[in-house]
Amino acid sequence: MEEQRIFSQLANLHYFNICEHCLIVDRDMRRSSPGHICTNCNKPGSGSIGYFNLGVYEILSLMEGFYNLEIKESSQEFNEYIKDKNIHHISFIIFFCSLAEILLTNFFHHYFEKEKLPKKIRNRLFDDNILVKQKIEKLFPSLIGIKWKDAVTIVDEKSKYNYKKTLDFYRKVVRIRNELIHRGNSWLIPDEMPINCLRNTIPLTQLFVDLHNEFIATKYA
Repeated sequence: MEEQRIFSQLANLHYFNICEHCLIVDRDMRRSSPGHICTNCNKPGSGSIGYFNLGVYEILSLMEGFYNLEIKESSQEFNEYIKDKNIHHISFIIFFCSLAEILLTNFFHHYFEKEKLPKKIRNRLFDDNILVKQKIEKLFPSLIGIKWKDAVTIVDEKSKYNYKKTLDFYRKVVRIRNELIHRGNSWLIPDEMPINCLRNTIPLTQLFVDLHNEFIATKYA
């Protein structure tokens, strides 16, 4: 099944590690061995340092668990309520939007670490840019020195994934979520929304890895 293939790929996210010296992120499983030489900076590492924070794994675990959820025997009324497709679809909208927000925050945290910004300044930057739109349109270019759209174009041209298409899908999901929150329009949710959210989790996570490697990691010739 396509879903199982996707979940199998998502399980491999645990293999994304970051070099403590040059900050490059890759899936070189040899990084788990202390003393392994980084292929980017040729310096020995002290062991595995995962790139994604715990929140990423928790959201992906929720998506997998909820997708495979089996309805337990209960009252007919409860079963009919749980079987309502909107409950299932709404959950995936929330999960997918949350995943994107966590990935973006994780990206900034790695930038803060590289620049050794004090916690007080980090908190102030996030407090001044609470919304995702603010983080993308204001915080990202002020820190990275390039507009979000242009940064995505750069990594998109080097990737096998279509990041622009993935972000178009993300914006569609956000619009539906906002309609749901403000107007209760659950009928706007397409039946294929859960599987499309799953299909876009891999390119979405890879997008932030590529952005990190392009704009945060130190490049070595």
